[in-house]
Amino acid sequence: MTPSPEPAPTASDLFLSATLSASDAAGYLASRGFHDPSAADERLQQMAEELAVRESLGAMAERLIAALGESPDPDRALAGLARYFATCASRSTFLRHLNEDPRALSVLSHVFGASPLLTDTLIRNPEYFHWLLPQLDRNAQTPEDRERYVHALLVTLEGLAPSLNVLRRLKRREVLRIAAREILGRDPVGSAMEQLSDLAELLIQRSLGLICQDLCDAAGWARLPGRIAVIATGKLGAEELDYVSGLDLLYVYEPSDPADAKADELFQDIARRFTVALVDDSVESELYRIDVPARPGGPTTRLAFSIQQWESGVVRSGTSGRFALIKARPIAGDHALAGKFMALVDPFVYGEPLDAEAAEEMFRLQPGRGALRTLELFTQTLQLMHGSDDPGLRSANTLEALDALAAGGFITRESQKALAAGATFLRTVDHRLQLALESDLRAADHSELACCARQLGFRSVEAMNAELDTHRSRIETLCRIES
Repeated sequence: MTPSPEPAPTASDLFLSATLSASDAAGYLASRGFHDPSAADERLQQMAEELAVRESLGAMAERLIAALGESPDPDRALAGLARYFATCASRSTFLRHLNEDPRALSVLSHVFGASPLLTDTLIRNPEYFHWLLPQLDRNAQTPEDRERYVHALLVTLEGLAPSLNVLRRLKRREVLRIAAREILGRDPVGSAMEQLSDLAELLIQRSLGLICQDLCDAAGWARLPGRIAVIATGKLGAEELDYVSGLDLLYVYEPSDPADAKADELFQDIARRFTVALVDDSVESELYRIDVPARPGGPTTRLAFSIQQWESGVVRSGTSGRFALIKARPIAGDHALAGKFMALVDPFVYGEPLDAEAAEEMFRLQPGRGALRTLELFTQTLQLMHGSDDPGLRSANTLEALDALAAGGFITRESQKALAAGATFLRTVDHRLQLALESDLRAADHSELACCARQLGFRSVEAMNAELDTHRSRIETLCRIES
């Protein structure tokens, strides 16, 4: 008589079977999508060390393994879940919550599978998970609502350091919300960039205010002997901020007394303190990394410049300065001073149309750029060529500028749609890889690309790469400047 075949293992057998061998467990996990099934089984067994927990895991095993298998990277999702599980004060209560709310399990699996960065945030602050779940079904706060919320957080605090740490924690939590909504398809990449930019603007406004108030308190001043403004350029200026890029910031000041010999030293000190506050990660994670954009008169160690220095120096920054300042946007500090700065910048950037032959030459002489940089440079070149006559072209945002160029007849509407689609897809891929790597597409290996492809619904890395190549080729074809 032929013996009956052994029944196939089930998910609950991973926790409850006394006879399931390690090799059979690994084989079963491999069939459910795990690339390192032996390590996966080891993590599951570590989670199930307590008898009551093992029984709970056994009861929900099929839902657990299914949710992990549907994540962008099952192995990474399980590793994150095991680390998070170890932080739980009551593991049985946590499992009961996951068992009663399948969406919670799915969210955790997707977030842990997509991003070690977000995993670290949740492990550092486990309570954020319970805050996050309802946020997935709510629209983002308006800037006004967020401002009121931050004010309420800070109003009871005393001292610069505690206040800055509150802002750092707020940034970490808000990035978790923004990124989770993007990963789970609640918000498209354009919305995520706008929300990240709004968040940075708010945190910069508050940080600058705290620095200036601390300085006034120490000196016994009712107010600063002058005014200062922060101008964003680059991705923040364009409201296209991503998860890893540094901020391009300009500091402009105007002393109350132009003859005050100590004014320059004071505002340099404010700029230094403010920059240190943004980049300090000694207690909490840093707020932002700061990049140094174009300055009047070329490279310098100075951080802040007076409005008079800008007035005399901006015209010496040449064509490259015009490109850099297309994206200039006031984000913090004194509004009137920022207005004076922009009144200098606008005629410098758009006063004289860029000569078509010079534009073609400059565009051609920038080797090694990626498709997104090609698109940005193409858009800015057309803005400088035609923006002096058409104020509607003067947008810092790339997609808005492309739309205005199409509306003005400078590119076809078909080209605008193709370029916008390419930019959106390339940025979406970059965002996914930034969350996975804290880097971008250029640094990704095959496993990271596979995780990204799965998130975006591609059957393979090759299929995603084919789509990337199509968009890159289309951008390179359409973005040509001819004299």
